Amino acid sequence: MLSNDELEAIRVRAGKATPGPWYAALTDDDLCMNACYVTTKRSRFEHDNRLGMSPGGVDHESVVCITLLQHPRLACHKAECWDEDADFIANARQDVPALLKSLDELQLYNEELNSLAGLQDMRIDRLEYLLTTIARHPSLLNVKMPLLENQTVSQILQSGDTDDITSVMHFIENGAGE
Repeated sequence: MLSNDELEAIRVRAGKATPGPWYAALTDDDLCMNACYVTTKRSRFEHDNRLGMSPGGVDHESVVCITLLQHPRLACHKAECWDEDADFIANARQDVPALLKSLDELQLYNEELNSLAGLQDMRIDRLEYLLTTIARHPSLLNVKMPLLENQTVSQILQSGDTDDITSVMHFIENGAGE
């Protein structure tokens, strides 16, 4: 799992990068060879693996990165996944912030679950105390509770009403069993 510092570093990098959205594009270079790049402007040169080459017309100020440029030979690595790299880079501009947002939501949800788990542990401890106290003092089962229509503790426990049982737990924790 990434540390808070590592996540913050990712947020800072994403915040400093050229604003999106970004698009993968395909055109020709100076010698009509393939050129793949990522741009901030959608154009008719957007790469979709169907259109083939488009003649020039690249807005140089919108280019974020180049994954294939054969002439002049600048980006032409051996892996030959220029299209895939351009698509990955272009989508990373939107994907990384979306993943960070999703991670924030999951962390909040996890905190809520941990809080609820803590409450459950506390309730279990209180129920254990209740049962132990009743086991030591069985006569508590016959005690009437005026705030609960003079029902006995036994009747309330049998009803299963969690709010009423909570009242019984509070009653016993405050010295009724001593």
